[in-house]
Parts: sequence; C-alpha cells; structure tokens
Amino acid sequence: MRNEKQTSEHCKEGLLEMTGAEWDAIHPDYKSIWDTERSDWPDWPAVRSRYMGKRTLLREGALHVEGLSFRIVPSINASSQACGRPLIRR
Repeated sequence: MRNEKQTSEHCKEGLLEMTGAEWDAIHPDYKSIWDTERSDWPDWPAVRSRYMGKRTLLREGALHVEGLSFRIVPSINASSQACGRPLIRR
C-alpha cells in the first residue's frame, strides 16, 4: 500500500496509476489503443500527438488516455490506489 504522503502527491498529479499486470487484467471491452484520426476537432493537428497510439481506458463512464489521465508504472510494488479508490474493481 502507498503511504498517505505518496497518495497525496499522486492526487496532485491527477493521474491514475496501475501496473502493467493490472492493465493486462482489464477486460478488452474497457481498454484499447487510440487509432482514430479526428476531423471534428478544429485543433486536432496541435493535439494529435497526445492521443494517437496511446492506451485508453473506459472507467466509471469516463474515457482515460495514457499520459493525460492515467499511467502505467513498472513497479510491482506500485499501488492501484487513485486518491483512495481502487483502480480496478472486481
């Protein structure tokens, strides 16, 4: 488990964290890789690199994009706590 100071710092960043194993355990219906070009976003060329090729996760009705709202951490000791809430619910 993460200590309170680490959780607090994590919440300031605003990113959900999970390990690669946790990512792999998510059902494929709830995760994907962003591969859709957007013609309906006027500033798409400016923000394209933030989305294309990034992992995406549907969680609690929200679409999360790797690097914007979640990240995969390599450590096996990394917690799946996101501001006190488990990332993966079973």
